[in-house]
Amino acid sequence: LRQEIEKKLLRNEKGRPKGVSQLHNAINYLETNDLATAVADCDLSKVEVVYPLLVTVESIGDCLIISRILDSEFQKLEGANDKRKLSVRRLHCTGISTLDQIAGAFAHTEIPELIDEWDSRDPTLRDSWMPHFDFKRHRADTLRTKEAFHEVSEMMIKTLLLSDDPTRV
Repeated sequence: LRQEIEKKLLRNEKGRPKGVSQLHNAINYLETNDLATAVADCDLSKVEVVYPLLVTVESIGDCLIISRILDSEFQKLEGANDKRKLSVRRLHCTGISTLDQIAGAFAHTEIPELIDEWDSRDPTLRDSWMPHFDFKRHRADTLRTKEAFHEVSEMMIKTLLLSDDPTRV
């Protein structure tokens, strides 16, 4: 598991940065460049806090203690970086399937607030995001978003007169 984490999320066999190292390098890039122009068509000059969130396509992002392992590696890269202009929070990792399940909350709650909620419920970074996601609090947002997507897809099906519509007689 350690080798797989190293190869896929830290640096590959050739020593090229992956995941954690890429996030660290991106934060360094933002700090050493004019934030107003560092990213095309996006003024980041008002950014004060960075929440490093690594999202994996594979399920490894939802494994127990993965955030803890990766944050430990991230903190080694950060070192005693007390000269940062930006406040950099702990690194969290999640799988795309988890993000898909909680994405409805993004319409009404900012991702940093959700990460802070996760952090406060799991200060040791032992678990994945799911056990700490407050579905009761965010469920209505998730359902509203799902219903909105369903309504839009229904309109598209009717507008496009799709022949493979299973409800069409």
